[in-house]
Amino acid sequence: MNRYLFILISLIFSFAGINAQELMINNQEGYFNLYLFMPFSQYILSPESTDTHYQLSLNVIDADKNSVYQNIYDIVLKREMIIDGASQVFLINKTFLPGSYRMVTSLRNVNLGDKQERQYGINIQNGDISTLRDIIIAENADLFYCPSSLEQISADLKSCYLYLETAAEKDSIIISALINEEKMRIKVTTESNNRIDLLPFMESGPITSLEIIYYAENIADKRELYLYQSFDKYNQLFSKKDQLKQIKYVANQNEWKELSKLAEKDINAAIDMFWEKHNNSPGYFKNDVREMFYERVMNADELYTIHKKLPGWKSDRGRIFIIKGPPDEIMEESFPIGKHPYIEWHYYKENLVYLFIDKSGYGNFKLEGVYYEN
Repeated sequence: MNRYLFILISLIFSFAGINAQELMINNQEGYFNLYLFMPFSQYILSPESTDTHYQLSLNVIDADKNSVYQNIYDIVLKREMIIDGASQVFLINKTFLPGSYRMVTSLRNVNLGDKQERQYGINIQNGDISTLRDIIIAENADLFYCPSSLEQISADLKSCYLYLETAAEKDSIIISALINEEKMRIKVTTESNNRIDLLPFMESGPITSLEIIYYAENIADKRELYLYQSFDKYNQLFSKKDQLKQIKYVANQNEWKELSKLAEKDINAAIDMFWEKHNNSPGYFKNDVREMFYERVMNADELYTIHKKLPGWKSDRGRIFIIKGPPDEIMEESFPIGKHPYIEWHYYKENLVYLFIDKSGYGNFKLEGVYYEN
């Protein structure tokens, strides 16, 4: 059974649009395939058009400057096929041995003639590889894509797989899914390895929540599912000043002391430098720590905003959500006798409970205290 490990590849050069192509590796027991992720937002479709036509050219060159792979994809997308926020996925159907490569991509609009070119530096090594994260790849009308939300997958898809980081380094893995308000638990077996077919589980209804829990030496490690999100969405929602205030939640005292002194013109570069410092894979274009933070901020803002004066990310629940991620369990008492409404967030791995109380009666739950589970 093949092992599927996704890792990010470093770019030879950076480019202005963060919402751009991304390249990943699939490690199959020492042989490597390449995957190209192409955001649907890269395609231009005029308001009066029903479809758009592109050609994608790929050329992979080895260290001796020999072309080892070439291909041209003819891409015709109808308007209904373009999925908001998602990314089209292309498999470079060739196995690569360890070594250094360079990949050149050229995306040409056949109708308008404009062209986008990218180059990637690829360094494939044997051994323990730093992987991306758990990811979904769905297939619809012969189109493979990575969704930006669970709402973008359904039972009528041609295929839909959840690829896990790795099954070899853990004692066991449990997939917890919420379908029609019922919780289902799926144990990753030797037969399934780390590729889970989600279609059978969607026959009874759509998946509204999905968690991956890794167990090693009786310690549970709950992972957040990667759903394709571009930095553009985050940058559209929050100003640079707000982004800096959000970073305060996770910066140490010395880091924040320096960041708080910045002139407005220096904020953008300082934010990039901060996240590069906290990059698990320094030098790589994609920073999983940064993306997880952005996803948490956007989710917190959506979940806990009460009114315009208190955005969700500024609320106490939003702040804790951003710092620690979603709780393992939530206990809520909306109408307690003789008490204010309260909510408890339980984090079992740390044996901690966060208590939020709404003393105003308007849904503004403020952090009252943190205590250890009995």
